[in-house]
Amino acid sequence: MTEAAAATLARDRTLNLFAKPMTYVTGKGGVGKTTIAAAMALLAADQRRRVLVCELGSDGHLARLFGRTIDHEPTSVSPFVDAANFSAEEGLVATLTSVLPVERIIRAVVQNRVLQMFMETAPSVREAVLLDALGRHFQAKKYDNIIVDLPASGHAVTMLGVPQMIMKLMRRGPVAKKAEALEAEIFDPARAQILLVALPEALPVQETIELSQKLVAATRMGQVGIVLNSSAPHLVDKKEQALLDKIKQEAAQGSELRRHALHLLQAAERDEKALRELAQATGLPVFRLPRIEDANGFQDILGIAKAALASYVA
Repeated sequence: MTEAAAATLARDRTLNLFAKPMTYVTGKGGVGKTTIAAAMALLAADQRRRVLVCELGSDGHLARLFGRTIDHEPTSVSPFVDAANFSAEEGLVATLTSVLPVERIIRAVVQNRVLQMFMETAPSVREAVLLDALGRHFQAKKYDNIIVDLPASGHAVTMLGVPQMIMKLMRRGPVAKKAEALEAEIFDPARAQILLVALPEALPVQETIELSQKLVAATRMGQVGIVLNSSAPHLVDKKEQALLDKIKQEAAQGSELRRHALHLLQAAERDEKALRELAQATGLPVFRLPRIEDANGFQDILGIAKAALASYVA
């Protein structure tokens, strides 16, 4: 293991993931960001923090993890933890009601097919409504921490830039004021941060580096670090490396022992390369979470992920 990678891991162990009340979790699709967001919520709850973990109009990944229905309104999924999957339609009702407080009429308007088509096709309208739903819960100050499972890479960058885009297009009026308030509250770098999730594979590592760079340009929020998900159980030290090399050279071709040694060496090299590239390109600390095997359902997965994260949190 290189000195640079060792220094990066040492820095990880001093991090406080919950120092700021809002954390946005994002990364390339399929890297496990929803699992990381849910595990973070459970870990915060262990510290007796009141937590909301939420998705923004997703297909219901949190519901599958927690094994229960999760809708627009937060629902309890564990002691100290609420979960929500904000709906653009329900969010639009609340957004419009805050301007024209006649909910019955507004619901009739929102159900109009033409408006629904507009919501789906007009640039960033859906994202703005979802962010407004998030903003209302942040303003309510019910939770110590809100953990947001953002969409995958490109969509996440677009979503985080929506308030600024609206402020450029509409310099006056209630919509402009609402966008300004969202930018000042839920994207305030003093109160919000971003956590990236990657896999130790070439394409996810490269996309994570590019995402980090885009986020620097698109938002004022800082990035707290990178979770390198599905890593090998541990990095191989020099003594282990020597032993595995010896097995590789001396064990019989095709033997189970030799195959296992080769697998461990390849996984260690892969993780070392990913650690080095992510740390050098982004300057961020990297959290290694081991690949979860032999888990008995989603609850096991969440428990293992939470325990792995706990080893890094101050």
